[in-house]
Amino acid sequence: MTPRPKRNSSGFTFVELLVALGICAIVMTVAVAAYGSIMRTGNSSIRAEDVDLGSAVYTNLYGGATGSVIAVGRSPNYSSTAQAESMRERLHQDTSTAIGIFCLGRDGRSSSRPSSINFSNDLDGRMMTNPLAFRGLLTNAADFSSNASNAIRGTNLSIFILGASTNAYQLAVRAIYETDMVTTASPAGVYASVRRYEGAILTDYYHVFYADQTNSFSPAAYFYPRGSVNSVTVNRPFYLVWWPDPSVRSLPPAAAGDPGAAAYTNMTGRSSLFFVLPQFPSL
Repeated sequence: MTPRPKRNSSGFTFVELLVALGICAIVMTVAVAAYGSIMRTGNSSIRAEDVDLGSAVYTNLYGGATGSVIAVGRSPNYSSTAQAESMRERLHQDTSTAIGIFCLGRDGRSSSRPSSINFSNDLDGRMMTNPLAFRGLLTNAADFSSNASNAIRGTNLSIFILGASTNAYQLAVRAIYETDMVTTASPAGVYASVRRYEGAILTDYYHVFYADQTNSFSPAAYFYPRGSVNSVTVNRPFYLVWWPDPSVRSLPPAAAGDPGAAAYTNMTGRSSLFFVLPQFPSL
């Protein structure tokens, strides 16, 4: 008598079912989180604008590039948001090994991006405890605001990240981060650009276009010096810094009153790209 062949089982084992269910749960969790993020921030724009910056501004922001028109995503834009998050990580890396950080406001463009800064042998570094003292060392000091207010004045911002130097009479500039808000007419709106330089070399950037907006992104930074500021006692000076957020649809409303009087509250909740930077991280 011929034996009946044994039938192969094609079902799943209990362990396989558990693994499959676990993967399904992870996929569903990610999908729900992504959907929630989209619902909170609104639909991301996939529209690109050809924004005319003018040849002088275009060349100043992007170095050797020539032209005047740049293609940029309209806010809210998740591609620009991803680039901004990458730059946030780069800023954290730079500050983690910095010996000094100074934020200076600008109304125009920066004409020089040095990799080192010379100073005289009679300079007492202990006196360089605020942005204005650092400004005095720069050959292009006129590019930056001379206002002594704790609110960093100007529509634009430069962040100097200083590293260790082997020269007793020279400061080493590890990187310079620049934020520029350019009001444009064609098309009407505000072009926001945040860039990182090593000397004159552009290494990283993100940008976004806010259509039909006026530039009200102010202040871009606020300085807390050593002492008592706004009823807060500070032993180690630091900065509050904001970058324009590509994930939001519009810029914050204009601040009321004097921006020197704690007007940084105008920026509360207006950008997810918010930083607290110690002036002297190594201390």
